[in-house]
Amino acid sequence: YNWDEVEAFHWTDGVIWYVDWGFSEKETADPTASGRIAYKPSDSEYDYIIDELCYARGLAPDVLADKIWAAGYKSGQPCYCDHSPEGIRALRLKGIAAFPFSKGPGSIIAGVLFMRNKKVAYTSRSENIRTEVRKYKFLEIEGIVTNTPIDEFNHHMDGTRGACHTHHLVTGH
Repeated sequence: YNWDEVEAFHWTDGVIWYVDWGFSEKETADPTASGRIAYKPSDSEYDYIIDELCYARGLAPDVLADKIWAAGYKSGQPCYCDHSPEGIRALRLKGIAAFPFSKGPGSIIAGVLFMRNKKVAYTSRSENIRTEVRKYKFLEIEGIVTNTPIDEFNHHMDGTRGACHTHHLVTGH
């Protein structure tokens, strides 16, 4: 992906949220990555502007819900999540409108193609997104880059792709 960096996130409306769950506190385990996304902001040239909320191992869903509320969550804003029925249920119990990513055969490639056609930026304070953007790679076969992402350095990338593509499938936006 070729994403730009912008200074700040100032939107409160037209915001969706995402969670890519991590499932362990081990240092080698995947972290939970979460953030907010301004979609189609009217005062911007971008289709999506992403702001990192957290990147942590062993984060309990109720603690994450508190972080989402503290970051400006408004009741009813969708929070799209990687598959974790327990995590989604915990967020809902704390008043977050949590929904699973649209997943199934071909959904990753469909999401990659969807995001490749969008103009995307992330905020300058989003250090882990910046790192992932620089390291995110696609599988190459005989020197040809495919649409299949390599499953590394992708927690925010998976979260944003899943949320944006799912939101598009649900709302048409």
